[in-house]
Amino acid sequence: MVMYKDLILIRHAQSVWNAVLDVGKDNPDFKGEEEKPVEKKKESKSLFGKIVDKGISVGKKVGQAASHSEAFLRKNDHALSAYGVEQCFQLRDQFEKARQTKESGMPSPEVEWIDSVDFWMVSPFLRALETSALSLVPLVENNPHAKMKVFPLAREIYKRRESRDCVGKDQNWGPRMLARAISSVSKSYEARNFEPDHLWKSIDMFRKYDIELCKQRWWSENLESDIEIRNRIDTCMAKIFSLPASQASRPVGIVGHSLLFRRILQLYWPREASKASYLADALRCNFEIPMDRIRAVQFQPQAISPSRYCPDSLEVLKLQNCCVLRIRLKYKLLLVNGVKKIDGSSIEIEDGQFLFNTGWEQHGYDKGTTTPEMSSASGRSDFMNYTSSTTGANSNPYPNNGRAAPAPPPPPPPKQNSDPFAGIPDLL
Repeated sequence: MVMYKDLILIRHAQSVWNAVLDVGKDNPDFKGEEEKPVEKKKESKSLFGKIVDKGISVGKKVGQAASHSEAFLRKNDHALSAYGVEQCFQLRDQFEKARQTKESGMPSPEVEWIDSVDFWMVSPFLRALETSALSLVPLVENNPHAKMKVFPLAREIYKRRESRDCVGKDQNWGPRMLARAISSVSKSYEARNFEPDHLWKSIDMFRKYDIELCKQRWWSENLESDIEIRNRIDTCMAKIFSLPASQASRPVGIVGHSLLFRRILQLYWPREASKASYLADALRCNFEIPMDRIRAVQFQPQAISPSRYCPDSLEVLKLQNCCVLRIRLKYKLLLVNGVKKIDGSSIEIEDGQFLFNTGWEQHGYDKGTTTPEMSSASGRSDFMNYTSSTTGANSNPYPNNGRAAPAPPPPPPPKQNSDPFAGIPDLL
């Protein structure tokens, strides 16, 4: 039996850690020392002189970033930045306006998706708890059936030692975890002099959080392997698919992280060329990236995605903060010895779309083009190419990323743990 499940993925707003990493971008939370305007001299500098000047300018930015981030490099689990809090309120306003269109009798397709979520999974990291409490108020307060569960499986992927933001703060579990989040949210309101009514609504959100799975340490200090990440995501999906019948037909919302959501897309990317091409077009990730950028991220497609058509671009693209992405998963439900069992190998993304004018973080890999156009040919080397909007010719200097056409992938590696889709009890 073929089944479908819609997920609403919301990435957390900008954290203090994100703000540090965004130095050099248009970031209101970090403003380096303003350089005084210097009169341009009439004499032209040599190429070497220009390079030296450029190096000094870049060096200043790097020095500012290092001094600003030094304290944060030693800390785990950061709060939202001031700009991140503002992002939450902007998203909250969008949710509120969308609900008003529904009440007026002219609902938008977006509100039909987001307003039908009865079950929300929230990552235990502080930035995700804050994002959910600040943003989801219009959706949860008017839904008596809404349930919020703080879910360790929705935490961020921990792949690099320096990514301390992917490690929990010592002793931060159970009631202490919520108390820390409430304190941080209260400070955010206090800094902006918002109405007390709004503050109480956000604080009241935490009363709805089920922290049963976070009564003890919910993170690991060890780096996660690709197999461990896949097992964790498979287990998360198994629990979603085993929700009670009353919620089986409704979308499930996840407030989480960019690397986690990227890996979900990669793991369940369609295995047929035509479906993969359609999804890459729908999610605006159908373009090539330079070969040196792939080497920089140590791209290993077969280690992270069973699909030979999974776009290379997903290795560098990140969902923007407060992005809202809907994906529809297709899977098979088997009857084995009279017991229903989910066929984990059948899970595949059937459809997807960005909601509320959100999308990927800005990037320069498709610079100079407008909306990329899909090629009619099949296979990664063809459908990942894009057409220039000015010349109409294939302007991609890296056809198929300089590689031969991919061979069929080997069978997925055996899982270290038992099948996560067997014998999963109801989540609630």
